[in-house]
Amino acid sequence: KSRLLEESNKMTVEELAEKMNLSQGANEHLFPKNVGLLMFSDHPEKYFKGVQIDVVEFPNGVAGKEFTEKIFQGAIQKQLVDALSYIKTNVIKEKVIKHADKEASDRVFNYPFNAIEEALSNAVYHRNYELQDPIEVRILPDAIEIISYNGADPSLKQEDFDKGIVRARRYRNRRIGEFLKELRLTEGRGTGIPTIVKALKDNGSGSPTFDTNEPQRTHFLIEIPIHKDFVKKDNSFTVTKEELKKGVDALAEAVRVTLSKSNEIEVPSEKNIIKYNKIANTLSEQQIEVLNYALTPRKKKEILEECLGLSNQTKNFNTHIQPLMDLGLINLTIPNKVTSQYQKYFTSNIGKGVLYVVMNRDKNDEVTN
Repeated sequence: KSRLLEESNKMTVEELAEKMNLSQGANEHLFPKNVGLLMFSDHPEKYFKGVQIDVVEFPNGVAGKEFTEKIFQGAIQKQLVDALSYIKTNVIKEKVIKHADKEASDRVFNYPFNAIEEALSNAVYHRNYELQDPIEVRILPDAIEIISYNGADPSLKQEDFDKGIVRARRYRNRRIGEFLKELRLTEGRGTGIPTIVKALKDNGSGSPTFDTNEPQRTHFLIEIPIHKDFVKKDNSFTVTKEELKKGVDALAEAVRVTLSKSNEIEVPSEKNIIKYNKIANTLSEQQIEVLNYALTPRKKKEILEECLGLSNQTKNFNTHIQPLMDLGLINLTIPNKVTSQYQKYFTSNIGKGVLYVVMNRDKNDEVTN
């Protein structure tokens, strides 16, 4: 036991707050510090709006209408403990895998609790408490996403997270970190990211995704994938690359026919064909695939992972999607809230015109020559 604990019974609240460096000012004008309000108040939301953890489960994905929400309030360390307890009880599942060729069985979890604990603790530690956005924990069919605002410290680069080695030179909310360390909720030594990576590796899970949302840095997202043995396999199937290519080619042909016959999309004029052809010549094959794929509104993750086979990272977004937006070929479904969790991207009318030109190259060559 510490000496302060033994002496605290004889102290007033004001004296104890001063000893713990939770207050400031003269005795007649004593004010609590932010860390005191956040960690030693039953209702910190009175002083900091949005100070809560939202755990939202989407059984059919974010695009589905069904979801359940659990909100955790109170002192921030209580929020953290309660949210972790809820996730451990209601989300974490264990599976015993027996093998025919060996006696010992393997035990795996859909999500290693250590990884969730470390990720959520870091979100509480490093979030910006001046903003009104709560910490979000999204339980998806194939992953858990933890989002905090307003993003990682500028000293931390996306490539550091990609390597799984982060050496922070600055710490946001250092005093909160000190208390969380005393409560054994975080180590506070810059070991959070390596701990998450190791926990997933030890469980046989896939690698986590860290998104710093560069260059805006409005939020920081950690995505923890579900273990492969917990992926729902109902009506699932696998295809080879050759089969996938044939399917893409067939889809491209179907899109070409649909575009040429559509009443909603006019066939470009000769003047526009020349303009669209110039734009098309500047696009990569991957960007053309994105235009094709986004004829139906898609989430960023869908475009990068399912269409292009890339990781859901800012650098890939900036390479393959952002240039299309800059050219006006891709639009947002929710343009007034870029970071909305329901945000999707779709091919604009100009983008459809460019795609039409690409799908009718032979005919367009006759026009431009």
